[in-house]
Amino acid sequence: MLDYLESVFYGRSWHGASLLKTVRELDLDQPTMENDKGFSPWKIVLHCDYWKFEVCNWKADKRLLEDQRSLLREAVRRFPAARLDNAPADSVSYAGCILGAAARDVCHAAHLRNLGVIGFQVSRRGSQERNLR
Repeated sequence: MLDYLESVFYGRSWHGASLLKTVRELDLDQPTMENDKGFSPWKIVLHCDYWKFEVCNWKADKRLLEDQRSLLREAVRRFPAARLDNAPADSVSYAGCILGAAARDVCHAAHLRNLGVIGFQVSRRGSQERNLR
């Protein structure tokens, strides 16, 4: 398996030029050029980078999610109630920002449940759950 990993990244592979050779052949003005589907070389390289990082750090990323949520909760708890209706520099109110963060969690939870990932199970209440620890 190590030989295969090395060949598709650095060397000759069954599919043609290696990933690294392909990336090195791109001109400086090409990385951000998107095709009709919105993909660019830069986006694909970032996807490759993050996917490798992601595989190695799933548990750490789940802890990070919980840690960041705890930090947000503490910041909201300490935020002066009298300022909730104020808006920072041409934005929605602080209350709107906080509610928006909560709404994004709802949206992301639904997105995760609807990915069709094997291993999610429907609970008796109808929600999908999975032990992610």
